[in-house]
Amino acid sequence: MNDERTTDLLHELNNMDDKPESFQAFMEKHSSAQTFHTLSDYLNYYISRNPDLHIADVIKRSNTDKNYSYQIFNGRKKHPDKYKLVPLCIAMKMSVKETNRALFLADQPALAPTETLDAALIICINHEYADMISVNEFLAANGLPPL
Repeated sequence: MNDERTTDLLHELNNMDDKPESFQAFMEKHSSAQTFHTLSDYLNYYISRNPDLHIADVIKRSNTDKNYSYQIFNGRKKHPDKYKLVPLCIAMKMSVKETNRALFLADQPALAPTETLDAALIICINHEYADMISVNEFLAANGLPPL
């Protein structure tokens, strides 16, 4: 599978125009292949790729402690608690896949649909809830504790 993907990428690179814009377009198209070594790199890259997102607004919508959140973004908090990171991911409008990638980088377990709370969070993410007030209302309506 990886050999096939590599061959496809090389073929695409070899058939590009020699214009710098072509290479930039290629990199943007394949940015999901970007390797991140730290959670803060991943989150800050995600913010930079979404100009409508601002860290202060994300923290406000996530309803998380401001200092704790900034420590996550600046890399001082490398392994935040799973249920402190997920609200930030929700406030950043990340997909389940993107949220699980953030959790992986934080050395936390992925959202598991077999866990009741995680399943509820997956539903909220898939329904594109963008703030923790809405998420906590959904959790309460389903007999689950708020985050």
